[in-house]
Amino acid sequence: MKVRVEPKARAIAEDILEATRACLMAGDPRAMAGHFRFPHVIDTFSARCRIETVDDFVEMIRSVIDYMRSMDVTDLVRRVITAGFASDDTIHFSHESRMMSGHHLVQPPYPNFSILRRRGSVWQVASSQYAIVDSTRHIRALCGKGAA
Repeated sequence: MKVRVEPKARAIAEDILEATRACLMAGDPRAMAGHFRFPHVIDTFSARCRIETVDDFVEMIRSVIDYMRSMDVTDLVRRVITAGFASDDTIHFSHESRMMSGHHLVQPPYPNFSILRRRGSVWQVASSQYAIVDSTRHIRALCGKGAA
């Protein structure tokens, strides 16, 4: 099976990943919210949460930042695996996330799938799936308040 990577879609996905990484590492959930659409759905293997408002999102991202700090995460390394246009205003992409403390992995890498949607000239994450299998604390940080 050939992995589909459209260069323009990949560049847009990489820009979103870098922007959100910078927000997480700087501890700025309000800035990060600007890269997401609401309501926003996050799926994991064990939980689904629907985040209705920017304030709910900021609270959730604060939990994720607290989790990352408790694990001494110094960087979040993410690599696009697939990226393609589903339409002129929609990109589907997958990437791998690695939470690092210096040169050491904090937890096993995990794949993600996201849908980006364009409004005007701005691309935002419309939905996210996280395949985190061995960190209930991480999943709780993502879906604690909004778990369905």
